Amino acid sequence: MHCLAAPAIQRAVQIASYIALPGEVQTTELNTALADSGATVHAPVVRGKRMYFAPLRDPLRRAPTGNWQPRLQHAVWLQQLDVVLLPLLAFDAAGNRLGMGGGYYDRCLAAQQNRSARRPLRVGLAYDCQRADTLPVQPWDVPLHAVVTESGWMNLPASVA
Repeated sequence: MHCLAAPAIQRAVQIASYIALPGEVQTTELNTALADSGATVHAPVVRGKRMYFAPLRDPLRRAPTGNWQPRLQHAVWLQQLDVVLLPLLAFDAAGNRLGMGGGYYDRCLAAQQNRSARRPLRVGLAYDCQRADTLPVQPWDVPLHAVVTESGWMNLPASVA
């Protein structure tokens, strides 16, 4: 797992990951390995149009969308996270990410005062075949700092590491 070998991941104490849907990079083994390394692993919880992060150790429940998410018992602020691992449908070399279209990650991450801020480090989990030459960009899109595929870790222009 290239993700686990990255120094930024090894240093991270608070990591937001996700519980993968079909077609997304599966995270079950990764989330377990991150927790076993001593990190606290969080997953997104969607309420209305807002997204929060809660520890994966909290009990899981099925969301209205059908996916699993922790109950929102111990949410953390975005600024408390060292790394956010994001699912995606496509990415490009400029750090642009195409998600599922709900805008949850962009709205949540846009709450940061400075979109170029290093914390939390925004890392997309993808397959090589999901790389696109270019993607359309909207003013509210928040770029990735890095992407991890089966080929390895790629720093992107938004990276300040």
